[in-house]
Amino acid sequence: MEGLTREKCSPAVPRPAKELKGFSKVELKPGESKQVAVTLNPRSFSYYDVASHQWKADAGTYDILVGRNVEQIELRGTAELK
Repeated sequence: MEGLTREKCSPAVPRPAKELKGFSKVELKPGESKQVAVTLNPRSFSYYDVASHQWKADAGTYDILVGRNVEQIELRGTAELK
């Protein structure tokens, strides 16, 4: 199973260091590889603001991490939210 997490470099409100935002279960034989797509949408970067009673997303740079689990990150990238 491959997981996709996102990290906000400087969050405006307290949030977990890493949040699971998608995953895809992939079965592979030894030495086999497959291409997998996990889509991030605007809600993937959002949090619920209790003061305003709405979902919000902070602009900025987000780290996108792909791996088997939180300890085995195999791919890193960034996404810019404006």
